[in-house]
Amino acid sequence: MKKRLYLKHLCFLFGLLFVLSACSAEKSCDFEMGNGEKIKVTMDTGSKYDLLTDGSSIIVRKEGTDILNGLIITKDGFEANAQVIIENQDEIEIIEAVPENAPSLFIYQYNVEEETEIDFLFQIENSEYAGVFMSFSTYEEAKVAFDRVSFVVFR
Repeated sequence: MKKRLYLKHLCFLFGLLFVLSACSAEKSCDFEMGNGEKIKVTMDTGSKYDLLTDGSSIIVRKEGTDILNGLIITKDGFEANAQVIIENQDEIEIIEAVPENAPSLFIYQYNVEEETEIDFLFQIENSEYAGVFMSFSTYEEAKVAFDRVSFVVFR
C-alpha cells in the first residue's frame, strides 16, 4: 500500500515537473541576410513578453506595450553609429560601453522631444551584421527586455 502511494506521488511529481518545464517559452524569428547569413533572433517570452517582426524590424513587447524596437544593420552602420555616439557625448550619455577599449555594445541615452530614448547598439557575434534597439521605456525595463533577446548566426 505504501509502495503504491509512493509511486502515485512520484508520478504526480514527474507530471508536475513536465508541466512546469513547458511554462518556460521562447519565440524566435529568422532573418535572411544579403551575404547568405541567417540570423535567428530568440527571446525568452516568459513574464508576458512577446517577440514580433514585420519582416524588417524587431519588436519586443511586454503585456501589449512596446518596450524595444530594433533593426539589424551592417557592420558599417555599427561603425558609423558608434562614431556619432563617441563624437556627440555632450548630447548623448553613454551608460555602458563593453568592452571599454573597443566596444561591441553601446548602451546610451539622449533626449528626443522631451522624452529620453534609451538605445542599444551592438555587434552580432560571428556575423557581418549588427543591431540597434530603441526604447522610450525606463532604462531598467529596456535592459531587462534586451537581456532576454539573443542572436545566433547560421551560414
